[in-house]
Amino acid sequence: MKHTGKLGQRAIKIMVLFTICLVIGISTLSSVLYLNGKIKDTKNLAYDYAKALSVYIDGDRLRHYLADPTPDTYYYQVKKVMDTIKISSQLKYFYVVIPIEDGSFFIWDATTEEGIENYKLGRIDHYQDIDKADLEEAFTAEPKEKLYLENDVNFGYIVYALYPIFDSAGQPVALVGADLEIAAISMQSLNFIGFIVISIIILVVLFTIVLYRLTRKRIIEPLTRLSALSGELVSSLDHGTKISLDIHTGDEIEELASSFITMHEEITNYLGHLSRLTQEKEHRGTEMHVATSIQASMLPKLAPDFAFRSDFNIFAAMSPAKEVGGDFYDAFLIDQDHLAMVIADVSDKGVPAALFMVVSKTLIKLRAQLSKTLSPSFVFNTVNHQLIENNDAGMFVTVWLAIIDLKTGQGRASNAGHEHPVLCRCNGEFELVEYQHSPPLGCLDDLEFEEHDFTLKPGDTLFVYTDGVAEAVNEQGEQFGTDGIIKALNAHLGLEPKELVPAVRSELDRYVGAALQFDDITMLAFEYLGSRYPE
Repeated sequence: MKHTGKLGQRAIKIMVLFTICLVIGISTLSSVLYLNGKIKDTKNLAYDYAKALSVYIDGDRLRHYLADPTPDTYYYQVKKVMDTIKISSQLKYFYVVIPIEDGSFFIWDATTEEGIENYKLGRIDHYQDIDKADLEEAFTAEPKEKLYLENDVNFGYIVYALYPIFDSAGQPVALVGADLEIAAISMQSLNFIGFIVISIIILVVLFTIVLYRLTRKRIIEPLTRLSALSGELVSSLDHGTKISLDIHTGDEIEELASSFITMHEEITNYLGHLSRLTQEKEHRGTEMHVATSIQASMLPKLAPDFAFRSDFNIFAAMSPAKEVGGDFYDAFLIDQDHLAMVIADVSDKGVPAALFMVVSKTLIKLRAQLSKTLSPSFVFNTVNHQLIENNDAGMFVTVWLAIIDLKTGQGRASNAGHEHPVLCRCNGEFELVEYQHSPPLGCLDDLEFEEHDFTLKPGDTLFVYTDGVAEAVNEQGEQFGTDGIIKALNAHLGLEPKELVPAVRSELDRYVGAALQFDDITMLAFEYLGSRYPE
């Protein structure tokens, strides 16, 4: 009942506010339209009176009144007509004037209802600024329908029209003025507004009462029952009991009640599975942690491992994406004079990719160390065949493998679908080394993998990477690209591998900004220094 009262009170307040706004809005609009219409009719009426009298008066007989302002028979004839029109109409002032240099020379001024004549023949009314402008505008050979409003202490709030009187030559000789007071119109408007307001209030109050009763029956009471039932939801979920709700409104309220029951059932089922899902998630988290540990343990610490060597420097780093990545790198001695370097990227992510990475890395290292041919293509041929066996998941791995003679700098490399390496000659700049790729390992059996020879001189540096570096995007979706890699490398010429790799990573992070990392980022740098012993 407490909630019902609040909702009912709010409904009443909203309806009352709506009623007030509606009354004000309709009343204002009706008043404005009515008042504007009445003022327009009044203006037209004043203009018609002025024009009608100007046609009646003989313009040729007016100028002599300037020289001799004495009333004659014609004067009294016109005066009688004007008095009759004024008394029988709503006109406040009705007059004829001749504009002169100092002001308005009155010919006729209609008598008031009390029988008082305001301005007699020959009376001169000196100009005021607004009067002079209006008279000059109206006193032309081409009369226009021009109306004027005036709010004066002496004359009141009026609308007046001026129309010229013409002589037989078509020249204006005088002006007819017809003034109508606005006060009467305003009073009529107030009466009309009062009627409109009272009518609207009665109609809206009746409508509000009906609407409130309907709202209470169709909305407030069903929602009250829903509110009471929601308080029992937690208790029913704890005890596993069912709930029922008998609401038949035939509209969205009934649909809401039905959805409420359905939600309760779905929550009950969800809670039944929540414990099992939580256990599975914890188990998966444990598996991911184990896989991450396995991956980290499989990546060698190249700089410490080869700290005793003075004929080369080497450094590598890998940052996995959201879960366990499929990138790996390796460098190992086949014998004291030959070094093998590997960088690779498995086609998937997560635990399967980590396991496939372990298998691939182990097979490549084992085959390279056991083979006496020092041929990367031979290693790929053998490992490719072994990976295809029992590869039900259809995963593959892109690999770059190079074997370098550390005494002579002679090298041989094979690229199985991996990124192009970057080479910097001593005292030169980094440049992309492009050559024919072979397919990735694990795709097709019985393939012959291409390889090519190269020579390193003391001071030369090799830089290899996975596609996560080139395909990293910034917040605008633009890739870092090989151009970005080469630019970053050349910005840090002369650095040793252990400094060069972190420097490139810093450039990449600066470019990417707050954009998310969707792929593993792996880089390996090798600097050839040459043999310590002359041949």
